[in-house]
Amino acid sequence: MAQFARAMAGAYAPIRILQDDPALQVVTDTSLSATGYVIYKGGETHTCGEILSANAPCLIMTQVKEGGKKLDLALSDPDMHMDRTASNPFGYSLPTTLRLILKGSWKLDELVKVKSIKPSPVKLTPLPNGTSGTNGNTQLEVQVVDGLSTELHLSSLPSVSPQPHSIR
Repeated sequence: MAQFARAMAGAYAPIRILQDDPALQVVTDTSLSATGYVIYKGGETHTCGEILSANAPCLIMTQVKEGGKKLDLALSDPDMHMDRTASNPFGYSLPTTLRLILKGSWKLDELVKVKSIKPSPVKLTPLPNGTSGTNGNTQLEVQVVDGLSTELHLSSLPSVSPQPHSIR
């Protein structure tokens, strides 16, 4: 245990806690270049990692590959939105649209899997430089349902004009 404590305190710690507060927890595994995000409050701006913001609470896992040229991303909304309402009297799980702002310019290589009955569209929109708080980053929009994850493979773009592209 003492050896582990020394390793975690050193400059080459295998796991680093990047942020730990009531709105967001971010932990990275330095050997895998993998980062996990637990976003408790949507609409907040974050300063660590590849995810700059999310519109709703969600779970995200990212892995940077090929020196930052590739990004694997898995995301889900663990709240299945099963409230019984007049429009949902049986309390079925309802879909949620997650909107993330990703650091940098990205394009969709592959929608690896959508673990749900009906695949949902994925939309990536480059955000132009000069847009308040975006500075050439990318907005990712994906619909999730049933608390299940959606996995994507992305590639970085050097610079793009702001035209959305989608996959269904």
